[in-house]
Amino acid sequence: MTYVIPGNNARVSFTYAPVSPSGSRITWGFGCAQAPNPTTVAELEAWYVAEYVPHCNEDYVLERIEMRSDSLVFDSVVSIPGEEDAPAAPPGSSALISLSSGLPGRSNRGRVFLPGVTPEDRMNNKGQMFDAQRLLIGDIFTSLETLLDGLSAGLVILHSTSSDPTPVTSWTVQALTATQRRRLRR
Repeated sequence: MTYVIPGNNARVSFTYAPVSPSGSRITWGFGCAQAPNPTTVAELEAWYVAEYVPHCNEDYVLERIEMRSDSLVFDSVVSIPGEEDAPAAPPGSSALISLSSGLPGRSNRGRVFLPGVTPEDRMNNKGQMFDAQRLLIGDIFTSLETLLDGLSAGLVILHSTSSDPTPVTSWTVQALTATQRRRLRR
């Protein structure tokens, strides 16, 4: 999906080396209320290593962190593997964070998919994560939110139209893992 990223806002993306035999790249990201800059990219890389890597499957190797607006891009090319050695769920199974702005309507809600942090032994055969894993993922996302707030770069929901981004006021870790896929408009 293409987003409009006005002024002092950015889209942050984390891109991994292919994990599946099909060679598909796994990417996740979020919107933040700060213009792209190298300091924030470096802080996000440090957060990723400290908070995400210990819980990310060893088959997931982060290759790039990118912070972009409509007119500016900063990135960091890296090679950071996860450290979790428990058998990973299929690459399409990701933890899902539902974002809310407190405003009505679908356009004021968002999602963040967190790949590599859902080991098979921490969910049931229907893809529902055990409570301890949900709490762990909540802690990871809380640490990200705390970092962004400390940088005055709070989470925002970016839109595909030219409207201003919507600040995120709350979020929830969903119990059921989700598949990140492109949606076709009918």
